[in-house]
Amino acid sequence: MVKYLSCFFMILILTIFAGGCEVEVSNPVTDSPFQIADETIIEVDIQDSGLYAVSETGRLYAWGWNGYGKIGAGLTEEESWNITSPTYIDIPEEVILVESGSTFACALTSTHELYGWGSNLYSELANADSEYSPKPMKIELPEQIVDVSVGAAHVLALGESGVVYSWGYNEYYALGDGSNENRYTPISLNIPEKVLWIEAGSGVGYAMTESGVLYGWGNCEAGQLGIGSIENSNFKASPIIMDFPKSIKKVSCGDSIGMLLTEDGDLYTWGSNYYGSLGQGDYDDRMIPTKVSFDEKIVTATSGAKHMVAITESNRVYVWGWNETGQLGLGDETNRNCPVELIIGNTKIVDIKAGIVNTLAITDTRQIYGWGGNESGVLLDDTFENRNKPILLPIN
Repeated sequence: MVKYLSCFFMILILTIFAGGCEVEVSNPVTDSPFQIADETIIEVDIQDSGLYAVSETGRLYAWGWNGYGKIGAGLTEEESWNITSPTYIDIPEEVILVESGSTFACALTSTHELYGWGSNLYSELANADSEYSPKPMKIELPEQIVDVSVGAAHVLALGESGVVYSWGYNEYYALGDGSNENRYTPISLNIPEKVLWIEAGSGVGYAMTESGVLYGWGNCEAGQLGIGSIENSNFKASPIIMDFPKSIKKVSCGDSIGMLLTEDGDLYTWGSNYYGSLGQGDYDDRMIPTKVSFDEKIVTATSGAKHMVAITESNRVYVWGWNETGQLGLGDETNRNCPVELIIGNTKIVDIKAGIVNTLAITDTRQIYGWGGNESGVLLDDTFENRNKPILLPIN
């Protein structure tokens, strides 16, 4: 049993003006002593119910909700419903990337092989033999894989040749194969040039080509593809060109929302804005990418299900959108419709991850802070209580 030290929060609420919105600043501090076998964690991924961590030696650890064997430790949900401490996941090669969906996860290894575990109800594991797998199984693909991205129940994988493969749940045309039939084995997409990176969201997919052209496909009934109004259709079954005038660095998408970051540090959002998720200062949906107002350049940003997080070039962290479980980290559960600065102790935040109802921040010293939903104990604070302020996870 891992033991934790209880500590205190120190809250500082200031009012400043940034990007046309009143900004609340929260400064929390907490601490916990624990390490994963004295290893340094360099990569993490989180959903609402499970957290995955990759060490610098390529070992994978996971903890949280274990329905369908989603943690990947070889235990069925009957054997262990929640796994509340970091558990080693046995993959026979070094892991370099991990991605988790609603009830399954995938890991990419240094030898460019892909492994999957958890639910297989929609063939998320590209295997028709079982409904789920509680331990990693190798996913057979036509070539070695250099990138992977997962949606709620579908997978996109990028081959060394630049070809995109997809499989899994396809009701909303998220696989980009021209149909809405689930696919039980990987199929290749018809994109006319080499793809450099991919992004999967809830019912959507994106691919960036070597010439700088962004393709998108899938569900667009709430504007989440960012291509404007579509006559007589709420879906794009095959990849189409996303016409955008600037060089794109990154795309991230959640549940009916999307964002893109340009190479010159501008952030654009689109889709459903019911919770203020787009950071535009209102609650109006956007059918095309619309610039979010900041007073400096953005270096990285990510989207959760209905909230977003961004880091500026001076390492300031901003949050906005849905906040029902405290996933904005501001000390309350109030939604925000414009960027709000969040100060996390005396730290320099260099990377962020957003899940469905929670958020992680990684410092320059590889400390990891987390906040938001905690029903499965993913925040490692020895409770199952949500946290509306950042706490330092007891790793690294």
